[in-house]
Amino acid sequence: MFSRHLPWFVPLKRVIPFVHEAVFKVSGGRLGTMLAGHKMLLLTTNGRRSGKRWTVPLLYMDDGDRYLVIGSNWGGEKDPLWVANVAANPSVHIRVGRR
Repeated sequence: MFSRHLPWFVPLKRVIPFVHEAVFKVSGGRLGTMLAGHKMLLLTTNGRRSGKRWTVPLLYMDDGDRYLVIGSNWGGEKDPLWVANVAANPSVHIRVGRR
């Protein structure tokens, strides 16, 4: 887990997704589609309590016509919040590149 071994990383892991999403959206999906050689998408869910729309950038793999994502929470012990949102409301929106 990053935060246990790199305490300076804790504030960064909260900022990185917002910056990544902004770059992805501002560039129209031309930038932010790759991270360290891995493909990225934007996943938008509805908050299970608030109903508010939340968007997170995630690494993904193709599986035929499906996209596979993993809720790792930066290697943490708890699932990221988007996992509970998807479990409560599996209707999500994804943006892959320019589509």
